Amino acid sequence: MGTKSPYYLFQHKVTKETIGSLDSYLKKVYEEGDRWHKELFPYMARASTMREPKYKHYMELETDLPGMAREAARLYQGSPHDQVENYMMDHDEFTIAAEIPIYSFFDNVSGHIDLIRFKDGKIEIWDFKNYRNYNVGSQLYWYRKLLALNLDMPEEDIQVGFFTYFKSFILE
Repeated sequence: MGTKSPYYLFQHKVTKETIGSLDSYLKKVYEEGDRWHKELFPYMARASTMREPKYKHYMELETDLPGMAREAARLYQGSPHDQVENYMMDHDEFTIAAEIPIYSFFDNVSGHIDLIRFKDGKIEIWDFKNYRNYNVGSQLYWYRKLLALNLDMPEEDIQVGFFTYFKSFILE
């Protein structure tokens, strides 16, 4: 337990182009993330297991993410998620954070965002799925809502999507 989780890698990738509230939140994660895991998350519902609200409207989108996921599987050791998250932190210029803890006391929900990217002036949340269950709409809904609450910004300013080894989708 001598090393910190991957989400602490953000410090080396945040640049002046990222917005201030995201930078502040990621610094807060760095300082308080371990405490959240021990004291808060065990008592909250997990966004990844939520089934409400039901969102099943995905639009396939051509991105470079599936290709990077395949390359991660070829080059990196560990679980598929670890491979992708570490590869993205090392090789994707737009990925600024991985495995970011997120929560809301009001909603009593917590979770971990696989990847946060900052591209073309927009925050993007991406979830990697290494299986065919695309029932992620509710999970993505909660990730966007929770991040927007923590950043004090409109939900529609955050793009959310998921990707596999072969395709990528955004939530409509």
